[in-house]
Amino acid sequence: MGMLENFLRNQDFDFSLLQEVTRADLTTFRRYTAHTNPGTDRRGTAILAKEELVLTDIRRIPSGRGIAATYN
Repeated sequence: MGMLENFLRNQDFDFSLLQEVTRADLTTFRRYTAHTNPGTDRRGTAILAKEELVLTDIRRIPSGRGIAATYN
């Protein structure tokens, strides 16, 4: 996951939406909070948000194929 974490840090994204998330441990990303939806087949989706940005109303499709949240 080093490449993805470096890319996020260099681009300074507030949010990142990921799909086809498999066994990645997104909780170790510095400065980001991970909201994951691994689903039933372990190929899911995730939202990474900078730690200071609070997401609410996080909704997950049980299959893992979708995740949504509200910001502000």
